[in-house]
Amino acid sequence: MAAPTRSELLGPAPLRRGLDALLDLGLDSGGETATPDRTAAWVQTPSRPAVRRIFTAPGPKLAEVLETRWITYCNEFRRCSKHCSEEAVHELRVSIRRLLAQLMLVEEVLPGDSLSKLRKALKRRFKQFGELRDVHVQRQTIDRLLARHPALVLLDAELKRREKRLVKEVARSLETGHEKKLLNWVVRVLASLAEDADYQPTQRRMLGQIMDAASAAFDAVNRRLAEVIVAEPATIHRVRLAYKKFRYMVEALSPTWTGYTPKQLRRMAYYQRRLGRIQDLEVLRAALAAFAKRNPASRAAMRPMGKVIDRRRSEAMRAFLKDADEVGSFWPPAVAQL
Repeated sequence: MAAPTRSELLGPAPLRRGLDALLDLGLDSGGETATPDRTAAWVQTPSRPAVRRIFTAPGPKLAEVLETRWITYCNEFRRCSKHCSEEAVHELRVSIRRLLAQLMLVEEVLPGDSLSKLRKALKRRFKQFGELRDVHVQRQTIDRLLARHPALVLLDAELKRREKRLVKEVARSLETGHEKKLLNWVVRVLASLAEDADYQPTQRRMLGQIMDAASAAFDAVNRRLAEVIVAEPATIHRVRLAYKKFRYMVEALSPTWTGYTPKQLRRMAYYQRRLGRIQDLEVLRAALAAFAKRNPASRAAMRPMGKVIDRRRSEAMRAFLKDADEVGSFWPPAVAQL
């Protein structure tokens, strides 16, 4: 079965109204328009022009970001369908994670079967690439260490064979994908987000819900951090998964509602990379142990490499724990629009 064409994946123009911002006229909870307070709505200073407070309706904005992330996913899907390279697989997985984070925000204000089915289908797609991505990361690390530890060539050869098999499996799964069905669900979600776009009380309620969802994701990161046990790698991995979800949510909310600058978002990305380095070394350590178990004759040759990986993992762990509390500066935003 041939991969869907670009036009088939992207579908028709998004079904949303072109409303990006609404002037804050002081609507009360009942929807009645109150007398504007010009002192509050306008700021007059000798050195600054009048500044108007703007409320950005979340419905249209969520639809805009969802459409952007869907298009990115479609582009990466087509790229990976042509060639499952290391970069293509990584970028497709990242696009799925970002799309899933956006759907989690949307689901806070728009529950329904279409969203649930779409999220479950994307999770299945994401898991299909998990093992292949792990192999790619292991081979990357081995490539950097091979000159000083030539015994790793044995593990690298085994990983290369596994990579070849997994690429074939992933390519088959891409050919039999159901992206057209996913498109139909996305179009329905976009249409639903366009409803009540000009009714401010509904839009304010939606904004409160999505900010609460980001706060809940942040709380989950802190809970996972409190549960970290240095000797148990799984506890760090749980922090990483919770942090990824939180970070991608913040990206979807920025800068419209958080005010975060690209520099602030890069700091958040660097925090995630520190967690990722620990996980990558842990995966390689497990692969090395499994290889030595299957090949007893290689154990003596692999033992020095195991010590190197353990040392590097300890260094990565210390570097992360030293600044782990930096996460406290990522949320809540200093100025949030509600």
